[in-house]
Amino acid sequence: MNLEEMREALASDATRKADRLEKQVKQLRSELREKDKTIASHRESLRILFNRCMVQNKGLMCIFCGERKKCDEIRSVAR
Repeated sequence: MNLEEMREALASDATRKADRLEKQVKQLRSELREKDKTIASHRESLRILFNRCMVQNKGLMCIFCGERKKCDEIRSVAR
């Protein structure tokens, strides 16, 4: 194997590795977008639940956890 053949082999290995890593990055970005959508959906649900607590009982008893206390936990998450 001469030097030119070795150089080409290394270049093709690097190209294949770069292509594989690029596909992996695209997959991870896609997964991240899906998780972001899920988190946004959960936050919206918590915001709706918090608003319902405030309307129904002025936040004195948390509908989410059932405790009789001012609901600060869900408020911080819902924002």
